Amino acid sequence: MAAVNILIIDDYSLGNQLTQIILSRSEIPVNVLFKESAEEGLAYLEETVHRDFPDIIISDIHLVQRNGIEFFEEISQKYPNSWDVAKFYITSSIAPEKEHIQKFSDAHITGFIEKPFMEDTFQQILENL
Repeated sequence: MAAVNILIIDDYSLGNQLTQIILSRSEIPVNVLFKESAEEGLAYLEETVHRDFPDIIISDIHLVQRNGIEFFEEISQKYPNSWDVAKFYITSSIAPEKEHIQKFSDAHITGFIEKPFMEDTFQQILENL
């Protein structure tokens, strides 16, 4: 089985280290790349759009220059049908506000993952690709 390519946008480095540990225990092989801002994530996608587009993109809802929903909206505009290739997930340690949830479908967000991450949550996501 080919490895699942995962791009994670989150500026919390300790959380990223814990996520890396959780994903390294997966029965499904994964390649994980972390970026600390939406801008870094967009730059990476610009470089890889014609090869190795991630299978899963996960972004924290609370980022410095733009929030995770705005990040996914921009991906959806720049790369039409990218949601057919990748699954988009938004994360937060608190449940998203109603106004954010309404924007999920416009940004083609597949689902919400609550922090702290649990191993079984990622396993389900990987199994449902």
